[in-house]
Amino acid sequence: MNVLDYDIGDHDFMRAYKIDEDICDRLIKDYEASSETHEGTIGDNSINHEYKKSRDLNLYPNDPRLNDYLDSLAQCLERYKNEYVDINERMNTWGINTKTNIQKYEPSDGYYTWHCERSGVNSSNRLLTFMTYLNDVDDDEYNGGTEWKYQKLKIKPKKGLTVLWPVDWMFTHRGIVSNKDTKYIITGWYSFI
Repeated sequence: MNVLDYDIGDHDFMRAYKIDEDICDRLIKDYEASSETHEGTIGDNSINHEYKKSRDLNLYPNDPRLNDYLDSLAQCLERYKNEYVDINERMNTWGINTKTNIQKYEPSDGYYTWHCERSGVNSSNRLLTFMTYLNDVDDDEYNGGTEWKYQKLKIKPKKGLTVLWPVDWMFTHRGIVSNKDTKYIITGWYSFI
C-alpha cells in the first residue's frame, strides 16, 4: 500500500493524500453487499432531508472490512503529524474509537448545509476529520465534491483522494450536489480516547 501526497493548494492544517484505488473498490463492494445500510443521519443522529440525504454504513475500528483502509489512513496520518508535530506532542491520547461511515449519495443527494465536525457535546472529543472519495465523479466542475467555506476551497471527487482537516468551525464545509453521478465516500474522526 503506497500513499502519495495530493495537491489541493496551500490551506493551513488541511492536507490531502492519495491511497490505493483497489482499497476504494473493495469498500464500495463491501458497502453494496451489506444489509446494514441505513438512512444517513446528521449530527444529532436525526434524519433530516433538508440537511442531508444519503445511505450510510457504519463500521467500527475492529471491523475487518476496514483493515486495509485504516492501514493506508495511518500512513496519511503519519505524514500529517510529521508536518504538524504539535498535534502529536501536545495532545492527549487520541485515535479512531468511534464509527467510520461509508456514505452513498445518489444523484441529487448530498450534505446540503454548512456544518463542521465538532458542533456540540456529542462531538466534543473529536480532533481531526478524515474523508476519502471512493469513486470519481465526472459531473461538471466541482459537482459531487466538497466545499470549505472559509478556505474558499472546492475539491472534485477523485478515487482515493483522502483529506485530513481539523474538526472545528473554522473548517465549515458542505457537499456540492451532483445531479448526474453517484458518489461514495468514507469518513470519520480521530478523537480523544
